[in-house]
Amino acid sequence: MLRPAPEPAIIQPLLPPEWKRVGLRNLPYHGRQLSYFAARMSPSEPDARPSAREKSSSYPLHLYASAALKSANGTPVVAYTSDVTDRVGVINEALRIVALDRSGELVICVGNTALETTIGALELARVLGKGGQFSVQLYDSELGGWVDLQVRDQAQLHRIVLNIETQGFRIVRLCAAKA
Repeated sequence: MLRPAPEPAIIQPLLPPEWKRVGLRNLPYHGRQLSYFAARMSPSEPDARPSAREKSSSYPLHLYASAALKSANGTPVVAYTSDVTDRVGVINEALRIVALDRSGELVICVGNTALETTIGALELARVLGKGGQFSVQLYDSELGGWVDLQVRDQAQLHRIVLNIETQGFRIVRLCAAKA
């Protein structure tokens, strides 16, 4: 749900308990396009793992948006500057993505719409540019936590292969590494 307001817009994603994530792209709002994704995630730091008894339906929503937005329930919204989804190639028709960018950082939510585990890939050459290194983190909805994939050369990141469980998601976060 999006509540019209002067600035910033107020969002309140209403997810059924069995949904792990939701995304919205290119919503016209006050003369610009808004995109966001919301995902049930826990915990919030790389390499942290939830207890085995926790279920994803009890995880709090984490919000990522292409502009400064407010959450109706006070959940922090991580603001990016643009939606770059159209510049990310997706190899598998069952996968849906929202890709957001800001200076030196890219975050991509990849959701599996299939009724079975799916393998697919992201093609990132058009969003990463040429050269450089990136710190890479991956949130895995099946594991319920972040995995730090260390620093990788841009050439190693042209295509990222992902294995995503039924109705699950991955979030890929790439940050330009300091030279």
